Amino acid sequence: MQGFGFYVGSYAQPGEKGVLKCAFDGERFEMLDYNDELHNPSWLLPHPEKPLLYAVEELSPEGRLAVLAAVNGHLKVLHRTSTRGADPCHIAISPDKRHLFVSNYTGGSLAVYELDHDGFPAQMTDFIQHHMEDSQVGNPVRQDTPHIHFSLCDKTHVYVNDLGLNKVFIYGWDFEKGKLIDHGKTLEFPAGSGPRHLAFSADGRFLYVLCELNATLHVFRRNGDVDWQRVQVVSTVSEDWNDFERFTWSCAAAIHFADRHTLYASTRGHNSLACFEVGEDGLLGHRQIISAMGETPRDFLTVGDLLLVANQDSDSVQLFKRINRNYRITDVSMKAKHPTCLCIIKQK
Repeated sequence: MQGFGFYVGSYAQPGEKGVLKCAFDGERFEMLDYNDELHNPSWLLPHPEKPLLYAVEELSPEGRLAVLAAVNGHLKVLHRTSTRGADPCHIAISPDKRHLFVSNYTGGSLAVYELDHDGFPAQMTDFIQHHMEDSQVGNPVRQDTPHIHFSLCDKTHVYVNDLGLNKVFIYGWDFEKGKLIDHGKTLEFPAGSGPRHLAFSADGRFLYVLCELNATLHVFRRNGDVDWQRVQVVSTVSEDWNDFERFTWSCAAAIHFADRHTLYASTRGHNSLACFEVGEDGLLGHRQIISAMGETPRDFLTVGDLLLVANQDSDSVQLFKRINRNYRITDVSMKAKHPTCLCIIKQK
């Protein structure tokens, strides 16, 4: 097994170890450092080039974006700024590394920040507030107000998942001004779906949208610049599982590619990961569903033939190993309080 470093975000209170810096040496986990200054640092994003780590503080009525870095060998908070919305839950960065996008879940808004030369938020260049529509979108508890959960910026557009409005909004993107442009483009989903996260294929021809509330994965084929055709819908859970009413507050969670032919999705409640093979036609084939070996698997991380799963309500990070096409449980795990996010520390 190969070694690597990674960060863990969590639902922790100030004074608790909320952000962990860890390593896996091929045999065991080790906690190298931690930060205990933040409140609910549930999503983390390392800067792709600079030694900075961005974190949300998931707070209401107004959340915060924090910037951390190593100071005298310890992970410290160097900067905090308001997100102007409640419960920020996701951070993304533009391809040119000049802007950050922060999704305010309960606030139903997206904040855009320009980064200075050192990678710190210099100013908020845009703020998009979604509003509830007249139509009923299917879930009176989770879809009674806008809930922006995720954003992703490609070369020309920003894709914004709104679980509450049951749509993925496709905004134009002005790189120079740091502004979103509303062309009225959206992807719509069946009532009660709740699009949460998404991922593009490596060549950009296919888009995969994970819907939280009904644990479905929607495959779209690109027909133009921002024109997409839905070509497949699959479930992330076993066919005999129908406990959605109990777990509508917390179901499908994260989606990631391990490589161009392998896609994974985690599902809470069902407490599992679905592992799909991706064909050259973009369609999802062979599916293996594995137990997360814990409660409420939220985020996960793939490194080579290894898979790490953050089991939020089991206070653990569990390691799996891929053998041929399938994953196998290992006896390696680590304790982490309410872990919600995992991200790799890239080698410089």
